[in-house]
Amino acid sequence: KNDQIKALIARMKDNGMDATLQSIRDISSKEELTKRQEDILKIALEKGYFDYPKRTSIRELAKLFGISISTLSEILRSGQKKVMASYFGEKR
Repeated sequence: KNDQIKALIARMKDNGMDATLQSIRDISSKEELTKRQEDILKIALEKGYFDYPKRTSIRELAKLFGISISTLSEILRSGQKKVMASYFGEKR
């Protein structure tokens, strides 16, 4: 895989594109978001839940998904934890 990635970057550079390989690493299954976490985090981002000030509330998001506030809170928390662990390279 590494050779394929390096070859792709070389072709991109040959075609005038600026490409730099930052890192190559395996992602553990614990770092992968579930489909539900991905969907909820994506909509929360699009609706402005992570903005300051927030453009939507956890109550509004829970209503949108038809789940309780506590369930949505847990899905957001566990999804955010996986995203941060992946970003910071922690494998748990």
